[in-house]
Amino acid sequence: MAGRATTHSLRSLTFSYGGYSVDSGRADEGDVVTIEQENDDYGYVGGPDGEGIFFEQAAGVTTVTLRLMKSALANSVFSAMQAVARALGGAPAPLMISNARGTGKMISIAAVIAKLPDEQWAQQPGPVEWRFLVHDPDRIVNSN
Repeated sequence: MAGRATTHSLRSLTFSYGGYSVDSGRADEGDVVTIEQENDDYGYVGGPDGEGIFFEQAAGVTTVTLRLMKSALANSVFSAMQAVARALGGAPAPLMISNARGTGKMISIAAVIAKLPDEQWAQQPGPVEWRFLVHDPDRIVNSN
């Protein structure tokens, strides 16, 4: 019986923030995108007699980190978006991540850039890490 075979490619990943789609300039080392939910969806309390209860809790903020090359055009675009957001006192924008070769999806109508990335200047340029704070995203964990 033949096993299941799939293909993984970062070229099939779509990352879009505020209507701008990052088409090039992704970092070639380490993770390109990470998604971290602050809290568990559920908690549990157990009593001394063995009775227990699960309870729903707020998921908290979800942090998305995008790693780009120092030369990526998206660095300038996101810098400009952050300048506008700060001038306006905040400007949440939609964020969407999708994998065309799999089922992975994340979408939120309200995300902000946490801050401008830290920078390093060196003989060999390293990646630039953008952190986005995302409110209540709908997610499907990827399977290719």
